[in-house]
Amino acid sequence: MPPTLETRIRKVKNYQEIANIQARYSFFVDEAQIDDLIDLFAEDFTWEVGFDQMTSFTSKPKLSAFLKKFNGAAIMMRHLPVTPCIEVDGDEATGMWYLFGMVTSSVDGKEVANWVQGTYKNAYRRVDGKWFISHLHFKYNFMTPFEDGWVKTPIAQFL
Repeated sequence: MPPTLETRIRKVKNYQEIANIQARYSFFVDEAQIDDLIDLFAEDFTWEVGFDQMTSFTSKPKLSAFLKKFNGAAIMMRHLPVTPCIEVDGDEATGMWYLFGMVTSSVDGKEVANWVQGTYKNAYRRVDGKWFISHLHFKYNFMTPFEDGWVKTPIAQFL
């Protein structure tokens, strides 16, 4: 028997709610709205970001302090997540995105424009009808100065 219309609508709604959480995450990072960003996470979350070695947090106050410092070092960031792949199983879900973005940072007092590309592999949990990020995992594939490109300088100094 095919899924009911209600089941199909719920599946689309879950997908959209999770995609919106990821979009809000990108927007809040870019706009340095860290308090709003922290509210996107489940109480028992894990946040990990890095190149080969990950920086990881499981405490909202510690993640907030880190992101406020990190965002203070970036002059401009623009996250452009693409190709979402979201799978929902009851009150749990996973999502994968590629990220392509631009970052302007200050290195030795000079503004540097960088390209950034990486992959999100996240988990989400619905609590009391609302979706939250339960595990955020972002691995950089490259961060490179605009002038060099990712072939010449695949991983640039950032902070």
